[in-house]
Amino acid sequence: MRIKAIIMMLVFMAIFSWGFALANYDGSVADSYASGTGSENDPYHINSPEQLALLAKSVNDGNRYFDKYFVLDNDIDLNNVEWTPIGSWEYSFRGIFDGNNHSVTNIKITELYVYKSNTYYIACVGLFGRAYDIQNLSVEGEINIDKNDLEYMHICVGGICGKSQGKISNCYNNCKINVSCASESSIVNVGGVVGEVTGTGEDILNKDLLIDNCNNQADIYILSRTFS
Repeated sequence: MRIKAIIMMLVFMAIFSWGFALANYDGSVADSYASGTGSENDPYHINSPEQLALLAKSVNDGNRYFDKYFVLDNDIDLNNVEWTPIGSWEYSFRGIFDGNNHSVTNIKITELYVYKSNTYYIACVGLFGRAYDIQNLSVEGEINIDKNDLEYMHICVGGICGKSQGKISNCYNNCKINVSCASESSIVNVGGVVGEVTGTGEDILNKDLLIDNCNNQADIYILSRTFS
């Protein structure tokens, strides 16, 4: 009986260790989403860090997911692994992302995914870099950007989204943000939930450009000669 009990304990410990290992995100990217076709009635389902990383990789490779729907099935822990934002100045996320009242935690961003325009090096920083429609999502972690050595930077930083050109609703930021960019030639736009919002007057009247019921609960530190 004692030997049987020891064997059962060893099996339990092995299963527990295997499950714990699976829970620790290591930067891997999934091959597919959990399910769905991306339609409003059958959205893409995301239930792991690896699947969220797949969304980031796909968008940053040029798939903007125009009018495609995504839903988060559970909380996601990014395990303080360096995160590449979903979308950039060059390739924005054009789908609809519903966090389903879940959280993405332990976000860590220290590097910039930079796009070179005619005038500026542009970087959009957050869980999403540049996006149009995000709702019902909370984030937690830390964003530390130190680019005092670069000229002509245009940096947009927000916990949920660096740059929004659409609707951000029911979103909450608990990502501590620390941005240092002291060059006089640079532009720094930082916010708790969203760093920069751009659109037309018509977008605002049609409520296609909207920040609604959002809240920041994190500290924000900025060292810059030009910021907003």
